[in-house]
Amino acid sequence: MSTVGKDSFSGGFLVYINGVRVPASSASVAVSLDSASQANISLPAHYILEGLGEEDLLDVAIFYLDNYYYKDATWCLLFEGRITGQGYENS
Repeated sequence: MSTVGKDSFSGGFLVYINGVRVPASSASVAVSLDSASQANISLPAHYILEGLGEEDLLDVAIFYLDNYYYKDATWCLLFEGRITGQGYENS
C-alpha cells in the first residue's frame, strides 16, 4: 500500500469489496478466542448492495492508517474475510 503523511487521514480506514474501494462511513472488527473474527461495515444505501449475502462470495478487506509504522504512516491490513449477510437501517 502507498504511504501518506502523518497528518493526513488521521484515524482513517479504507474498505474494499472484491478489490473495489467503497465509500464506507464506519467499520468495526470483533475478535474472540472461540470464534471467527467479524467485521461490521456501514455503507451508503445503493441498489447494487441489495441482497448481498453468503452466496455471492464477495471478499472484503479493511485497512487502517498506522501513524506509527516505521518512519512514515502506512496502510495496514486490519481484516480480511467474506460477506455473509447484510442489513438495512434507516434513521
